[in-house]
Amino acid sequence: MLRPLLFWLMPHLSEYRFAAIHFFVRKAAHFSEYFVFCVLLYRGIRGGRAGWRWSWGLTALFVAAGYSALDEIHQAFVASRTASPYDSLLDTSGTVFAVMVLWVWFRRKSRKHHNSV
Repeated sequence: MLRPLLFWLMPHLSEYRFAAIHFFVRKAAHFSEYFVFCVLLYRGIRGGRAGWRWSWGLTALFVAAGYSALDEIHQAFVASRTASPYDSLLDTSGTVFAVMVLWVWFRRKSRKHHNSV
């Protein structure tokens, strides 16, 4: 799907450049998908409660990282896919980054609330 679009947008694109762009897009997708997955897990774990708790953030992180590892194991048994521990590591780095962003977000939100009171 990406190939026709990129060659339509950039007709002079070389195969080497296309391969580099394709690689970057695939790896960025791993990171960003698991970033979003972890944020949504955090929201689900937090439920109707407000604020930040490390236990919620770490639970979301471990669930997402565990799911990533299981997905890579599953891919080892699918003929059309390849399993890679590096992809799982990249997924996990997206979840770690999500937890850090959430922590900063809630910390700033808490400071604003305390400063305005």
